[in-house]
Amino acid sequence: MPELKDIAADPAVLDDLVLKDIHPDDGMARNFDHYFKCGREAAWRCATLLTLCGAKQPSSILDFACGHGRVARYFRAAFPEATLYVSDINKSGVEFCVSSFDAIEAPTSQTFSDIVLEQPVSLIWSGSLFTHLDEDRAAELLDFFHNALAPGGLAVFTSHGNRTASFYHEGKWPYVLNDEQMKSLTEAFERKEYGFVAQTKNGKYGISITPLQWFQDYTYRNKGFRIVGLVDAGWDNHQDVIALLRTD
Repeated sequence: MPELKDIAADPAVLDDLVLKDIHPDDGMARNFDHYFKCGREAAWRCATLLTLCGAKQPSSILDFACGHGRVARYFRAAFPEATLYVSDINKSGVEFCVSSFDAIEAPTSQTFSDIVLEQPVSLIWSGSLFTHLDEDRAAELLDFFHNALAPGGLAVFTSHGNRTASFYHEGKWPYVLNDEQMKSLTEAFERKEYGFVAQTKNGKYGISITPLQWFQDYTYRNKGFRIVGLVDAGWDNHQDVIALLRTD
């Protein structure tokens, strides 16, 4: 079993341990090399951040918005003795993760405050979920992470930041948004405000962009969280990686 320091030093140690089976409905698996790179990188970021915090191997992990296991497969390879929980509104993805990675289904809801885990966990990973939430739901998601973590537990998740803002100025925005929407998001970010543009009629799903100041303000209000890491464009050279440590 690889140790945290081994994974932090070279996440490729996991490649021979990872299950390569991919569900046929996995929409993330359009390019296999990229698919596994993103999973490996997520596990590496978590291992590095845990190491920096002086944490031990996580005994329990929640992959929140797990999809069909792009990252969960790497958690199973990296931490084979950990209890692995998976949660997603995509039931096909959850079922695949449960059967393929010896995972346990955790409850989910689009109202994050309604979710209660049976046991707190020591590590949460959430990739590319925060990036789609408006400001109120983003804060609600972080509140859920706090409640779901054991004391000393770590939440690692991704958000849009500097790299995403640069897309607008470079004329390379990779989302289905018009010029006015792209401009409003980028200008909000440059004012150090939370930016959000809805992409659904109910306004609950879209694209967000979040400056560091917003996370600092959030942790000022929630004294039980401390920012212990922010890696600019740390996931797939695109999304920021944020790490919050539960301190209470």
